[in-house]
Amino acid sequence: MLFLIAIAAACLFSWFCAEPLRKHPVPFYLIGTVISVIMIILNQAHVQFSPFMTTYVIGLFKSGALAAALWCVVAWIGALPDEAKEIRKRLLPARGELSIFAALVTLSHAVVYGISYIKRLFSGRPGTADFILTCIICLILMLIMIPLTVISFKAIRKKMKGKTWKNIQRAAYVFYALIYVHIMVILIPRARQGREGVMLSILAYTIVFLGYAVFRIRKEILRRKKTQNPAALNGICAAVFVILTSVMGISSRAAAVPAETAEKTPVSTSAPAAETAPAAETSAESSPETETLPEVSETEAPAVSEAVTELSSEIPETSVPESQAETTAESSAETQAAVSTTAPAAETAAAPQETQAPQAEEQPQQDEPAAEEEPAPVQEEQNQPEETTLPPETEAPAPEPEPETEPEPVSTIYNDGTYSVTKFGYDSDVFITVTIQNDVITDVMASCNESDMYYFDVAYPVIRDAILAAQSPDVDAVSGSTYSSDALRDGVREALNQARK
Repeated sequence: MLFLIAIAAACLFSWFCAEPLRKHPVPFYLIGTVISVIMIILNQAHVQFSPFMTTYVIGLFKSGALAAALWCVVAWIGALPDEAKEIRKRLLPARGELSIFAALVTLSHAVVYGISYIKRLFSGRPGTADFILTCIICLILMLIMIPLTVISFKAIRKKMKGKTWKNIQRAAYVFYALIYVHIMVILIPRARQGREGVMLSILAYTIVFLGYAVFRIRKEILRRKKTQNPAALNGICAAVFVILTSVMGISSRAAAVPAETAEKTPVSTSAPAAETAPAAETSAESSPETETLPEVSETEAPAVSEAVTELSSEIPETSVPESQAETTAESSAETQAAVSTTAPAAETAAAPQETQAPQAEEQPQQDEPAAEEEPAPVQEEQNQPEETTLPPETEAPAPEPEPETEPEPVSTIYNDGTYSVTKFGYDSDVFITVTIQNDVITDVMASCNESDMYYFDVAYPVIRDAILAAQSPDVDAVSGSTYSSDALRDGVREALNQARK
């Protein structure tokens, strides 16, 4: 949780740097100013860092978590009870310098979001009640912080009357209260959406700020000696603190609903598939194998060859092709029937059978008993598979493939390349890059520095996938992330216009 990290960092900084900050404040002021300027430049230049760096280092300054934590330390220094003498003794002398440093760190947060709020106000969108209230609170906060920071410098403070200075400084109570209200206006709607971790943030801010209010009121009562029973006052303060914290927690969860997720509108992807279907049909029509061998597939050819081999080994004297059966008078009717049953393979087996035919003619004619007494030649032929297999050189010549015709040049609509566009999203610019190749949108990349990245993170992957599938920016927006969806779709549309020839 970012605020807890910021509180720890602010406490450590205040404890270890209180003395040098009081004695040598100028270097700390310069450091705070430089940090704010760097954060503003990084945000405007849209420099990308690792997720850890963006969230836990830059996010501490950009989100205002560190600034709020520093203001909490400044406030709590004045509300600590008298029993915490050591802490007050160490931190109280540097309270003015610490408040100036906190104001300088706040500048980065104020400028970054001030620019985004101004853009959003002039974007022509209807402002929501939460956004309008946030703008008003931020304006009041800046109007209070600037004079309080100016009179905190020792050179100016010395020129003012003590009573006047204290009266102006009392505006700090309003400042602290508005910081808490500003944070709650932002976080409570998110908690009601059911976002993970937001309730913990609300409780953390509530404990720190309401705890400060309870302790500050308790100290004021004790200072004015309006009670003679501190124990009872402590009990009352504790009860008030618990009740207020519980009320904030319950109010944040009263309208709790599941987080509003993206409604992935189904995008028709049949068009790309239909475009690839004709290509498959043309390839099937132009295949030479399907035209020359319609009856025998490649997987059936070995089986047919084996059938011819077995038949020729069982009937060696009659396994001759039809062409030789017509000129040989000694061929029996059974031989003709066997040849007719193997007619599909007879054409492919013609060459090896022709080489065996002269041997059959040179043998003297013998009656049937003599053929039965001499089975050796049959066995010898069975043991010679090479005589029944088809030599490579005697195979039927493969049909010559048709000459390939050069495809006609296809006219393209877009120029290839990567095109960058900037569009305003929820409350900041969205940087979009679109890559086009052969009239195809191959990639869509986008990033932004919005105050609430939730809406962009929900919309971006859905819109990106939909655009790549439809090859068009005319896709449905993501429910609950309309502004981010519009920025992404308009950005891709403008990139296509830039790429158009």
